[in-house]
Amino acid sequence: MGTNVTAGIGPFNASYVDAFIGSFQDPETDPLTTIVPYAYTSVIHNLITNSLLSTVSESVLCEASERDLECASYILSGGLSLAAPWTPAGNPGHALVRIRDVPAVQAEFYGRSGARSFSGNDCLLLGSTRSLISAELCLSAVQGGSMHVGLFLCGGISSGKCVVNQTPTPSITTTMTLFRRQGTVLSSRSNLTITGISDLTPPMPILLATSDIDAYKSVLSWLLDYSAAKIPPSSSVLEIF
Repeated sequence: MGTNVTAGIGPFNASYVDAFIGSFQDPETDPLTTIVPYAYTSVIHNLITNSLLSTVSESVLCEASERDLECASYILSGGLSLAAPWTPAGNPGHALVRIRDVPAVQAEFYGRSGARSFSGNDCLLLGSTRSLISAELCLSAVQGGSMHVGLFLCGGISSGKCVVNQTPTPSITTTMTLFRRQGTVLSSRSNLTITGISDLTPPMPILLATSDIDAYKSVLSWLLDYSAAKIPPSSSVLEIF
C-alpha cells in the first residue's frame, strides 16, 4: 500500500537567493559578515554527482558522437534523502523504496574546457591579494535558454586583476542546459542512495532569464569568495580547484 510523501527537486528560483544568503549574515559584525555554513561547503564539490541526489542519464541535446568526450547529463531527483516523512522502520525484507511521480531537474553539461568567450561584465573576481588561491568566475546566457560557465584560475590578485602565470590560463568551461522532468525513483533504505529512475516524462527546457544568471552569480560567489566570508583560503571551496 502506497503512502503520500513530499519528494523531488524543483527548478532554480532566483527570487529566493537574496533572502537565503541574507539569512546567514552575522548582525553582530560591522560591516556585516556573510556566513557560509560548513554543511554547504562540505558537499558542494560532489553535489551534482552525489548518488543520494542524482543519477547519470542519457543526454538530450548532444549528438551521439560527442557524448563520450564532451557530454555529462544527470537527473537530480533527491531520492529518499529529500523525502518526507522518513521511511518507517520495520519490513527488513524490503531493501528498496519506490517513489512515483517525483519532480526532477535534468542538468546537461556540454564541453569541459575551451577558449575564453566572456565579456568583462560576465565575470567576478574571487579571492584576495594575500593568497595565490584565486579565480575569475564567468557566467553568460546562451541563445535558447542555456548558460555558459567558466572558472579561470589566477596566480593571485593584483590591482583588482587576475594575475596570469600560465598561457593558456588553467580553466574549466561548460555550457549548462536544464530540463524539467518527472519520474519514478527507486532508492535503498539502508543508505538512501538512488538505484534507478524510470517512467521519465519528456524533458521540458527550463529557460534561464537574465535575473537567473545574476542569481547564479550571487550564489556561486557566496560559496567561492572566501575573502568576503573571511574563510582561510586553504579551507575554502575554491582551494579544491
